Amino acid sequence: EEEEEEEAPPQEEPEEEEEEQRPKWKVAESLVPEYGVLIRSAEARCKARIFDGEAKGPASEEDFVRTSEEYRNANLAEDGTPSTAEFFSEQCGLQMLPIDIDACTEEEAFQAIKVHMESKGQFFNYLRSEEDLVREEQEHLAQIEEQDDALKMREQEEHAKKEAALRQKLANEEETRRKVIARNEAAHLEQEAQPLRQYLMAHVVPTLTAGLTEVCKEQPEDPIEFLAQYLFAHAQEVQSVDLAE
Repeated sequence: EEEEEEEAPPQEEPEEEEEEQRPKWKVAESLVPEYGVLIRSAEARCKARIFDGEAKGPASEEDFVRTSEEYRNANLAEDGTPSTAEFFSEQCGLQMLPIDIDACTEEEAFQAIKVHMESKGQFFNYLRSEEDLVREEQEHLAQIEEQDDALKMREQEEHAKKEAALRQKLANEEETRRKVIARNEAAHLEQEAQPLRQYLMAHVVPTLTAGLTEVCKEQPEDPIEFLAQYLFAHAQEVQSVDLAE
């Protein structure tokens, strides 16, 4: 009976089985970072750097106390809850690089992080390569040159259109001038081509008839001289009629 009572304690195994049956975290590989850096510093040094302007952080002391408390609860819990660094290290197999920035300079911390990131080979910094920059610059210059060529071509076309319009205008004006000259020359030739009798009947006979009538009325001593003076006096009227026609 005593032996049976002593064998009772091993019944605690179900608790271990329950722990084994608890679901384990499974993080998607696409979400796991490639590198991890754990930066440590004393709370007093953090506060001094923030309020001395050496680093960015809470704007007031109350915010600093609050955020420090949140950090302790998330990463320094006394109940055994894993911190963020422990989570990535244990669940994701991520190798964390611890750095105590109170015990090293910024340059030393930078070099340590650089060596840690290059431990898996040359890292990709997500910046464009020099070849890409050169190619983009060349494409940009080619685009600018193409735009300049297109602008020059448009300017040349507009200049050619203006010259063509000016030449057409001058040609139209010259054609109009030639038509006017030709019309005037035709009228002059037509006038010169009239028979002499028709010309005399139209321009000379009426004045001469009027002069003879005046001679009959006045009966001057020298009829020929009187008629000559009459025709001379009315010669301007004959010329005005010729010009008007």
